[in-house]
Amino acid sequence: MSLFLTGTANPTALPLKQSASTSAAQYHRLVSGAFVADLLAGSFALLFAQWLRFETPIVGIGVASDVVIRPMDYFGHIVLGVVLMMTVLVKFGVYSRESLLSYTATLKGLVKSSVVWIVAYLSLTLVLKFDPPISRIFCGIGLILMLTILPVWRGILWRVINQEQTSSSLRHRALVVGWSNDFAKAVEMFAHASDRPFDVVGVITPPDGVFQTPVPSNMPVMGSY
Repeated sequence: MSLFLTGTANPTALPLKQSASTSAAQYHRLVSGAFVADLLAGSFALLFAQWLRFETPIVGIGVASDVVIRPMDYFGHIVLGVVLMMTVLVKFGVYSRESLLSYTATLKGLVKSSVVWIVAYLSLTLVLKFDPPISRIFCGIGLILMLTILPVWRGILWRVINQEQTSSSLRHRALVVGWSNDFAKAVEMFAHASDRPFDVVGVITPPDGVFQTPVPSNMPVMGSY
């Protein structure tokens, strides 16, 4: 995606070496990989929660039951939970370029998604009247595991994405109109921020045809306004 900015906007780093098609392909590969990994992580979290709830000494906590709960008895519960979690993650934009570039944004998205997920999960399982009924302790353990496993895995992903070669493919591209001293200072300040949302790929001559300050030699002038 390309942006069109004036020389007074918040800027980013200097021109890119990747083409737009390369950037889009890399972004889609990262999103696909992150989605599959999140799906596996969510599935593991709920399977592990089921094991902890019904296969360890805490099985006796809460309402006692003479019925032995096996993994297949919770198959529908787990499938619903995973599908619901993935839907909420997509809804809260954790696969956007901005979220992938910023671990803070990812973490906020994961926390918000988890809170919405647990409320929706409990509500749906009660409405659908699953048999056996869903355990609130299972849900609580699942929530804790989701809030542990997903942030840890996403932290590892962010460290990989944080490498310039990868992160540059996720940023939007921007043309700026004009070039000022303040804008040049801002470019220098933000040039090494790995989570910056876009990169400046060129400059357009302003309507009066005069730049307020000389344009750097490595910043191409790509036409006039």
